[in-house]
Amino acid sequence: MTKMSTGDDATLGNYRKMAAAVFGEYSKPVKFLDDKIAASPDGANEEVIADERQVVYMLGTMTTDKTDAAPRCTEQQLIGIRDSLLTLGITGDSLFDRIREDIERGLIREARTHLNFVDIIVNANGKAHGRSPVHPLVGKSGLEE
Repeated sequence: MTKMSTGDDATLGNYRKMAAAVFGEYSKPVKFLDDKIAASPDGANEEVIADERQVVYMLGTMTTDKTDAAPRCTEQQLIGIRDSLLTLGITGDSLFDRIREDIERGLIREARTHLNFVDIIVNANGKAHGRSPVHPLVGKSGLEE
């Protein structure tokens, strides 16, 4: 069985757990994986043979529109997300190490995907504390001029 960088088996179920922790239960990546699990004869135990970076990139590029977005996160939900990420072995340091490694290896799309993930976390945290989302390029709230 192929392993993920977390040490877990590379199964649809484990990728679903990761996607739910990162993108939320109502996200397109989770729905995509739920559909794959439902269609698989092995269900959540189906082995994923694609390279982990490719899978993470694919899940990270799935967009979410307002019709399937999760409700605004509460502080308690954000704490749960943080704890889930820590359980998966994902810390700020490990994420930025991965981004540096991606850049050094010339994997610009993967680095961009990981940076987008950081933006999602920062913006979710800001929303939970009543702040406007931060624009990733200018560092200002999208509502400020």
